[in-house]
Amino acid sequence: MKFPLAAFALILFPFPAFAQTSVIENNPMTFGKVVMTDNNAQKQIELHSNGTYTADPAFIFFDDPGLGSYSVTGYAPGTELEVTIATNTLNPQGGGGGPTFSIINTFTVPSGNLTVPGSGEVDFGVGGTLVSDGSGQGYFDDLYRATYSVTVSPVP
Repeated sequence: MKFPLAAFALILFPFPAFAQTSVIENNPMTFGKVVMTDNNAQKQIELHSNGTYTADPAFIFFDDPGLGSYSVTGYAPGTELEVTIATNTLNPQGGGGGPTFSIINTFTVPSGNLTVPGSGEVDFGVGGTLVSDGSGQGYFDDLYRATYSVTVSPVP
């Protein structure tokens, strides 16, 4: 007789279901494929929240820059989320040396905290400004890569 009572208790009081949360990178933030003709002063490429960009004339573009695109799933509808972006310096990957770039003024689109809609999935964009070091040193024909991390957490 104890067995039916235990089964009954499980039906009335089910264990809570824990959804797995995830942040999915749909497209990474990119500053394009470029040639820089002058590095005698700091030059920059600025991504805008509407997906456009502006750049110093010293940059010649072969591929356009673009915002990063992310999706967050697994949070309950109505949950308010905070997005944090951490960046580092872009360095040449070929080992040939050369100057560095920095990513500054990162932002999310929309700005501020996100609220999870009824679908349980919320999308956002990531952008920023790329700045050369202005050292006067020329840039090598190389891939410059940096990592940046996107952290999403519920607002307490």
